[in-house]
Amino acid sequence: MGLRWSEVQILSPRPNSWIHSVLTAVSVDTSFLHPLVTPFNELQLGQSMSRLDSFIRRLNAQRNCIDLALGLVNQMPGPFLELGLGNGRTYDHLRESAPDREIFVFDRKIAAHPDCRPPRQFMVVGEFSETLECFARRYSNTAVLAHCDIGSGQPEADRVLVQEIGTKISNLMADGGVVLSDQSFDVVNWHECELPEETQPGRYYIYRKISGSSPR
Repeated sequence: MGLRWSEVQILSPRPNSWIHSVLTAVSVDTSFLHPLVTPFNELQLGQSMSRLDSFIRRLNAQRNCIDLALGLVNQMPGPFLELGLGNGRTYDHLRESAPDREIFVFDRKIAAHPDCRPPRQFMVVGEFSETLECFARRYSNTAVLAHCDIGSGQPEADRVLVQEIGTKISNLMADGGVVLSDQSFDVVNWHECELPEETQPGRYYIYRKISGSSPR
């Protein structure tokens, strides 16, 4: 007998046992389903993940961490820093979430769509190690939030960069200021904060600068 799509939704998010029970009830051979349901099972159990799924999870973690940080510094006066403009997604989220804040953006070059770029006076172009140091001459200990999306996909190069700029970022942060990053830092006076409940450890990092304390 033929089955209409409304009777058997093979790609339904319901458990696979439901699919098999429906097909078994109408005496349909279910062996053909195995190639279809196996990828779904693996994704549920975390056994495998496409690059698209991984990217979506990273974006969710990034947004959740930024939103948490915005709440932590909501009552603190001071500018925000965005290290790594990229395509401008997180910068756009920051300016929409905190429209009255000054947001200074640091990057080696400008590649974002014009709609996702800061005004020229808030764009600092050049190598992070140089521009952060120059910026500190005027804005030392004033920033209350720094978002660092600086990963290159090359672990060794990223570790070198983190070691090079960690103290430079810290010199810009006010006591109680929050640093978010896709990279792990180990900086004196930075306390590692708990991630949002739904964020997997190691996917993102949140630190808070506390005067006189040591990193955990």
